[in-house]
Amino acid sequence: MAGMRIVVFSCVGLLFAADLVAGDQGPFTLDAKIISPEPQERDGFATSISVNNGFMFIGSPWHTDEDGKRIGCVFVFSRGADGKWLPMDKLSASDGEDNDRFGFSISVEQDVALIGAPWDDDNGENTGSAYIFRRSAEGSWHQEAKLTPASYKSNTTFGSSVSFSGGTAVIGAVSKSGAASKSDDQKGFVYIFAKGDDGSWSEAVECSPSSDGSHWSNEENSDFGRSVAIDGNLAIAGNPGECIRSTRTRIGGGENAGAVYVYAKEEGGEWSEQAKLTAYDAAENHDFGRALRLQGSRCIVTAARYPRIPTRVKTREEEKNKLSDCVYIFRRVADGSWEFESKLVSPASIDTLGGRKDGFAFDGLAIEDDILMIGASGSAGSVYVYEKSPSNRWSQIQKIEMGWDDSRGFGRQIVISDGVLFVTYEDRGSQARTVAIYSR
Repeated sequence: MAGMRIVVFSCVGLLFAADLVAGDQGPFTLDAKIISPEPQERDGFATSISVNNGFMFIGSPWHTDEDGKRIGCVFVFSRGADGKWLPMDKLSASDGEDNDRFGFSISVEQDVALIGAPWDDDNGENTGSAYIFRRSAEGSWHQEAKLTPASYKSNTTFGSSVSFSGGTAVIGAVSKSGAASKSDDQKGFVYIFAKGDDGSWSEAVECSPSSDGSHWSNEENSDFGRSVAIDGNLAIAGNPGECIRSTRTRIGGGENAGAVYVYAKEEGGEWSEQAKLTAYDAAENHDFGRALRLQGSRCIVTAARYPRIPTRVKTREEEKNKLSDCVYIFRRVADGSWEFESKLVSPASIDTLGGRKDGFAFDGLAIEDDILMIGASGSAGSVYVYEKSPSNRWSQIQKIEMGWDDSRGFGRQIVISDGVLFVTYEDRGSQARTVAIYSR
């Protein structure tokens, strides 16, 4: 696509997680634990979570209704004046059917919630849908619209990822077909929707990766839209399954190396592809773009499936780096281009050659102001807390964990809102999916 920049980076800015250092506001401490108000076996409670403006939305996409259909639901909690979170509402789709998985993905901003139901079959098998809910003046939440793409593609699970900002909805439709091919129903897509002056929602653009010669073919795009994010006039979409070629400036590459695409809203309101971000040390099964976040001019991207055996090793330190799960941080500069800022490497895998040890950066990722949270949800799980200095250096300030006897998968989903941290996990004792709430 014309005007697109291909971004390649040197290894300046590599950071390994250091020992705990003191944060300016002290450590995060546990305040409360939230479980489902209507617990059911294998209901998927806390599969997704979004928090904003004093409201917490928790998805339960396999929740069964009174008719025995697993249509899914979303529980809404509100924060009282005393700081306690209490259940206030339960949302479901007006036309929900069995196995729609309503609540699989959620994004909330102010008085609007965007909720995905990626297995909705209304327009074909697993074509998916997404719903807009809005809070009324009385404080209740009601369904405002159901969003579907203009052209339906079977098995693309529209609504598998969602992000909402400033009246614009970004929705991922990941291929469910497995092996990629040239067929549209085996590729992933990203859709951007906007609300018109008449109050109706309409599709602004359908996005798919453009071919730039850096990957083997345009067939490896079934994972495009696995993760999406929007902030203002910028949107990003991950394609962790993309195959990347090795070049003079990019060492490595291979299948599932991954890429992230950046889209910008022009003055006329049109969206166009602005840039493509890749890792400077892209490698086979890198999975770059599996999870991502966008905050202003900063983009955070996870890469959580490094190869277990390096193809080229110069030093032990290089081998440690190559095998570590990690997070890449990019910054948009004044001319609109993107620069590599930092790379945070899994603390647990530095001394354990052979790949991921604790699931660092596999799913959970959150940022607010100068605080970055990275989940390590393998086994018991943990959350690493980083803080950015004025010189743009990120340092680990805390590691939060429940412990082997208490948790499983701690850190799979992470949200931080108004300085409060929310972490999902499974309680080993009760086996209940739980949300732990921390403050500092």
